[in-house]
Amino acid sequence: MQTENEEQCRRWLLPDVDKGTEVVVTSGRKVPKGTRGIVRWVGDASYGTRVGIAVPDQEKLSYTDIKNVTAVYPGLNVGEVPCGGWKRLYLLHQKDRHLPQKGHTVRSRKTGEQGKVFWVDGSRLGFKAGLPAQPVWAAACEVEHQCKVPNEMFGHVYEWVAYDPHRIAAVPQRTPDEWESAMAHHPPPFCDIRSFKFDESLIGGWTAFDADGNIVCTLTDHAVRQLASGR
Repeated sequence: MQTENEEQCRRWLLPDVDKGTEVVVTSGRKVPKGTRGIVRWVGDASYGTRVGIAVPDQEKLSYTDIKNVTAVYPGLNVGEVPCGGWKRLYLLHQKDRHLPQKGHTVRSRKTGEQGKVFWVDGSRLGFKAGLPAQPVWAAACEVEHQCKVPNEMFGHVYEWVAYDPHRIAAVPQRTPDEWESAMAHHPPPFCDIRSFKFDESLIGGWTAFDADGNIVCTLTDHAVRQLASGR
């Protein structure tokens, strides 16, 4: 990405809804609004495309029209912006991003073409797709690395899903007053948190500060995501 801006970075981190996308149900009647999970099935129905969502602590997939769901980034709710903005989160993600290698299967984010990588040069790669197989050239950020996993409903059937080995926990961009309200039900010292700062040099990654700018604690990605979500 040569000229990164907020919208480009947001779209890279929040691609179109597909298998492996984390989504929230934002409309429709059969599945409660606010239901959150990972898309494990996409298919055509009489009235358009539908998705099957794997919801935590729910044995079966929840099915709804694709137009009823909105993609979200882990740790954020619909419409929330990460601390520092999308460009900062994109740049942090790039440092730890897994680059596909020769022999890996990839899928174009734009066209849906899928095939095996035969050439890699830095952040650019080539893969062969279609019958007869034709070379497709792309930047690594323009493709998803695919891996085979058992189908959620039929364990003996395998399907391709996007492989994402690392997702930096996103902390919502909030004011100190909003953090005060969000942290009010947590025990000390967490109830005193008014802001977070990411520092890649730390083992945990995150430092939390109180209203006066004093350090409250350092936290792991998982802990920050739990606090930010209100759990």
